[in-house]
Amino acid sequence: MRFGAYRADSISATIESALPPEVLIPIGIPKGDALVAEGDPIKTGQPLVPDDLISPRQFHLSTVTGHVDRFISHGKGMRAPTSVAIARSGDDLFWEKEYDLPADAAAARLLMIRSGVIHACGEEIGRWLLGKTQNHLKALVVAGLSTSPLGSSGIGAVEEDVSLFSAGLSLWQTAASGTPVSIAVTEEEIERWRAAGVESEQVHIKALPNRYPYENPVILACAHLQKDLPGETNPLNEGILVIDTASVLAAGRIMTSRRPLIETRLELLGEGAKNTVAVLTRIGACAGGFFEPLLVRPSKLVAGGLLAGEGLTDDQPLLPHYHNVVALPLPERRFMGFAMPAATRHSWTRTVLSSLLPRVRFESKAEVGGEERPCISCGACEEVCPRGISPSYLFKVADADIIEEMELYGIDRCIQCGLCSYVCPSKIDLMGKIVAGLKRLEAERAE
Repeated sequence: MRFGAYRADSISATIESALPPEVLIPIGIPKGDALVAEGDPIKTGQPLVPDDLISPRQFHLSTVTGHVDRFISHGKGMRAPTSVAIARSGDDLFWEKEYDLPADAAAARLLMIRSGVIHACGEEIGRWLLGKTQNHLKALVVAGLSTSPLGSSGIGAVEEDVSLFSAGLSLWQTAASGTPVSIAVTEEEIERWRAAGVESEQVHIKALPNRYPYENPVILACAHLQKDLPGETNPLNEGILVIDTASVLAAGRIMTSRRPLIETRLELLGEGAKNTVAVLTRIGACAGGFFEPLLVRPSKLVAGGLLAGEGLTDDQPLLPHYHNVVALPLPERRFMGFAMPAATRHSWTRTVLSSLLPRVRFESKAEVGGEERPCISCGACEEVCPRGISPSYLFKVADADIIEEMELYGIDRCIQCGLCSYVCPSKIDLMGKIVAGLKRLEAERAE
């Protein structure tokens, strides 16, 4: 899928934000299982969760020194998962001495778990670090691609501090028992990667077409193996460990500082941003008000990519796996606006124009403009699906909760790239409906 020039500009500056008055750490376990209680004093890097309850998509370390102000419940009942709100005291006393550098794979994995690097990578990689997925590795593949629409350049972040990237890559290699590394890059950026000097006998650079969603772990594993992977396939099952540049840089930070991961690097971009900038902030700082000085006007913020990301609410903490935030300007009120079609909203026509006119950047806005329309069976979603499934049929059987049909037509092959929703002329949330169906299917299989 080509997006023409619909891409981010280069990073204009790196900004270090002021320390927040409090951080919100989603620990994902009941507060009774946490290592701290309300009112307890706490230091930077102090564990909040027992080692045996650490999970990939939560966070388990304090990122400031202060005290536990309160627990926030995310469900009903005594066993509901919680977040810990920590009020900062103004200093940054660390909980323990500096980390020792790991000598073998087991020590490297343990360091990446305890330091918080586990939360900067994908869920399947987190499970592998925890030892819940045991596989013999054939290759460690770094997704250095820049294929997402409004996605920033992986090489741009690496060029800011090549030594940091090299240190992080060394830690990942140690964790992978010295497995050879392949860095997948776009053909347009291969010379910049070579100039960075990251190649060696064990690290090779491989150019791939600049196509979304090539940086997706499944698609990247398919490209590396030069074969398609069936449904329910984790690249680790094929011996391919796929990580991104942000995960490598996170590992580099703990290797360099010998301290736990307490900061996250977010790239702010999009039509609503004054400039395309990188922002260093404490993990757990709330999104509300944080981005306001960096925006042209009020915008909707989408974390984790324009097509498949999630909207950021004001009370949502900033976490290390977001990597980038896209600012989409909110629409200005127009007379009779409810009756006007949304000419600037993405559609199949816009997608075609973007590839035909690569020098033109089309607007990206947060307005909806019009009600959802019924599927017209145009086949646009099937044409762009990188996994060869039929989103137009799968969303219907997912809506109807027909488990057998979902399995038969390969709903578990979906990689949640969002292309089907992007091109749909009826503006149906195909990906959202398919993901909901996939969750029901997984629940059914678990019973």
